[in-house]
Amino acid sequence: MRNKIFAGLAIVIAIGVGAALAIPQSRMYVGAYVGDTVSQYSLGKSLIQKHDKVSVRKGLVWLETAALKGNTDAQYLLGSTYAYGEIVERNFSLAAKWLKMAADGHNVRACASLATLYKMGLGVEKNENEAQRLLKYCRARGEHGSTE
Repeated sequence: MRNKIFAGLAIVIAIGVGAALAIPQSRMYVGAYVGDTVSQYSLGKSLIQKHDKVSVRKGLVWLETAALKGNTDAQYLLGSTYAYGEIVERNFSLAAKWLKMAADGHNVRACASLATLYKMGLGVEKNENEAQRLLKYCRARGEHGSTE
C-alpha cells in the first residue's frame, strides 16, 4: 500500500497537480490513482461538472473505473448522465446498464430512475411489473422521488 501511495504522489507531482490544487483536491487525485473508489468517484464527478470535452472524457473514465469496482454512486451518476444527455450524448441503453448495476447494489435513487426507464421502455424492454417492483423497493426505503 505504501508503494501505491508513493506512486500516486509521484504521478500527482509529475503532472503538476499538487502545486495547482488545494490539499483536499490533491488527496482526491492521490486516492484515485491508488485505487480508492470514493476518490475516483469524487474526481470523476468534479471533472464532468466542468462541462468541457476533455474534462468530461477524463471524468467518465474515473467514474467508470469506480463503477466497475462496485461504487454504486458512480454507477448511478453514469446512468443519470447518459439518461439526461446534457454533457454526453443521450444513450438509454448505457443509462439502463449503469442504473441496473447501481440498483443491484441497492442504490435507491438508481432504482427510482431505472423504474422510469422500465415504465417507458427506454433502453430496456417496457415492463410495467418491473417498474412497479422497483418503485415498491424505493417506497420501502423512503425514496421521495418514487411516487407514481
